[in-house]
Amino acid sequence: MLYYIIRRSIAAVLMLAVISVVTFFMFYAGPTDPARLTCGKNCTP
Repeated sequence: MLYYIIRRSIAAVLMLAVISVVTFFMFYAGPTDPARLTCGKNCTP
């Protein structure tokens, strides 16, 4: 039972890492800044 819990925990950590990397590239590998897409042209700092 302990082996199962350890194996599932490692799988969960790996899945979170993959999801984090994919999300990062979805937002920051695009052609423009994510903040600019959200705010628009008329936004002031």
